[in-house]
Amino acid sequence: MLSAAILLLSAQGWTVYAPTHEERRADLIAVYRQSLEANDRDNDGRLSHSEWMAMVDAGFPEQPRPGEEADNYAEARTEIIAYHRRWDSDGDGLVTLDELVREPLASFDCMDSDGNQRLSEAETWSAMERCASPA
Repeated sequence: MLSAAILLLSAQGWTVYAPTHEERRADLIAVYRQSLEANDRDNDGRLSHSEWMAMVDAGFPEQPRPGEEADNYAEARTEIIAYHRRWDSDGDGLVTLDELVREPLASFDCMDSDGNQRLSEAETWSAMERCASPA
């Protein structure tokens, strides 16, 4: 599965998120909030399919840029596009912040074995096998 870090699109406001030691749960939410706000062109607090596609096209165009790895490019792009439907849990065609953070927060919470909303280095390492990576 592609992680949110690979998904999108620093050029369009998406920041790489991969939980590391001393990461806070609030930081994860802030990254996704900034990403949504940067790509929410009509400022309704949700990402429509057209907003999602504009974000994907800007950061992951139909054809690889010169010098980019071409192996599995089309497959990866298709998977990135499919995340809009996957994350749209209520099927309304719009992805909200709550929908964007659902999977990454579930992963974070699994890793946060002491429940303090911070990941220690030990928690990060011990969670490698039992917790899904953030999507």
